[in-house]
Amino acid sequence: MKKRDENQPVVIAISENNIEEYIQKIESNGGKIAVPKFPVPSIGLVLLFNDPDGNLHGKRQEDRALK
Repeated sequence: MKKRDENQPVVIAISENNIEEYIQKIESNGGKIAVPKFPVPSIGLVLLFNDPDGNLHGKRQEDRALK
């Protein structure tokens, strides 16, 4: 993915079996969804979130059949 902005950070998305459950964990532990889940063809669902300290992280739910 090309950067959209020169200050865009590198984010590694860790795989998760159920992204919906993880969204609840993020929010109930003081995190905030930065970019709501979105489909990435041949990869699956991806979301970006900030932890309570403001650090940006990613989560993904694999679904290679996603078009």
